[in-house]
Amino acid sequence: MRRLYLARLTRALCVKEHRMKFTYIDVKNEYDLEETARRLGAVLSVDFEEEVSGKYEEYPAYVAVTEEWIFALLGFPNPEQDLRDERDNSYYNLQVQPRGEQLPNAENIVTAINVSHALRCKVAD
Repeated sequence: MRRLYLARLTRALCVKEHRMKFTYIDVKNEYDLEETARRLGAVLSVDFEEEVSGKYEEYPAYVAVTEEWIFALLGFPNPEQDLRDERDNSYYNLQVQPRGEQLPNAENIVTAINVSHALRCKVAD
């Protein structure tokens, strides 16, 4: 049953055009990063795990991997490591990277998350 749901969700959330390598989504900072990852995982039917290898350098992160995509939810760096031009902590950054031919459609992912009422998000500027 879960596999069928994931297959349908995958078809609904992807596009087959090769416009970009990543999809970027802003997730409203209403909960701590761990709770946001838990809620996001429930909505997308994936299991986020804390990323501890340092891949995202100063950004704390949670990562989920499926057959189709790699999801990376990035938090905010510590102030002493924060090199961003604008230090706005209003939104976490969700990066979705394809693992194959099917590129994720940001609008469809945002709609799926917002309809769930678990989190609020928007396509990143």
